[in-house]
Amino acid sequence: VTYPNNVPCDEVNMFLRRIFESGSARVSTLTSYAYNLIHLVDFCYKNKLPFHRLTDSSFTLFVQGLQAERDTFGKVKRGSNRVRDIATRCLVFLENIQIEQDLKNFIGEGYQHAIKIKFKESKVKLKGRPDKFTIVRTHISMPTAEPKRKNYPASNDDMLTVWNYICRLESRELRERNKALYQCLEYLGARRLEISLMTVQDIKDAILTDDAPSLKINTVKRTEGTLRYIPIPSGILAQQTQTHPTPHTPQTHPT
Repeated sequence: VTYPNNVPCDEVNMFLRRIFESGSARVSTLTSYAYNLIHLVDFCYKNKLPFHRLTDSSFTLFVQGLQAERDTFGKVKRGSNRVRDIATRCLVFLENIQIEQDLKNFIGEGYQHAIKIKFKESKVKLKGRPDKFTIVRTHISMPTAEPKRKNYPASNDDMLTVWNYICRLESRELRERNKALYQCLEYLGARRLEISLMTVQDIKDAILTDDAPSLKINTVKRTEGTLRYIPIPSGILAQQTQTHPTPHTPQTHPT
């Protein structure tokens, strides 16, 4: 990590090295720490302010700058959660500065500190493992956390582009087939391979169930033969039956 004039920032580099040598973080994690701390490095360089001279007001100015920064298109560069991540990592770093430089009343809980922070316990849910409890640092300047958004594999604009392309296909059979695949991907949230493993009989079985039909899906990321049932609207099922008609055996006539 360097200052804008390419001079190494010793305090940050020593901080990251100490974490690396302790084995408490992977290289990828240290890289994300560095990306967070570089904002504070740039701020202190531009304001000719050493880290140990930061106060509540200057740290607040730093956080407000993170929130106000915009890209070349005039859009806000980072959301509230991203700002909170950066500010939290910087607070941890400043705590390390206090320890390494043996500072008194620099950062901590209580009105006697130049940078006043609060500690609170936070529960982190880990899939398949017991919940983890961590200590979270907060500062009065940090924005309110945004509700976490679900990440989807494609944006609404991209999905609309694909749908419009499917609707313009000349071949009716191919067009209806791709519409069916698209709707299954959209409503079921299943993997492409799982959708391709669906059969006409699976659709028929779902139609014959009660008022809340569920479609049988082969789960490909688990042991062979693992199934799950996903609810699907009746209207979508009806469209699937039109796309996948029951095979017809041609009649034979005596000669």
